[in-house]
Amino acid sequence: MSYYFSKVLLLTFDQVLTRTVAGSKEGFGVLTEINIQETITPFPPKN
Repeated sequence: MSYYFSKVLLLTFDQVLTRTVAGSKEGFGVLTEINIQETITPFPPKN
């Protein structure tokens, strides 16, 4: 069995991100931000 919570938001990703960061400052805060595009690089091409 799997349990999960989901929520459909009628906002853009940037709007959700802004609201999430602003809301998290009231208690928890954001420890770090990770840019996946910069962090994960593709494997070098095979010769």
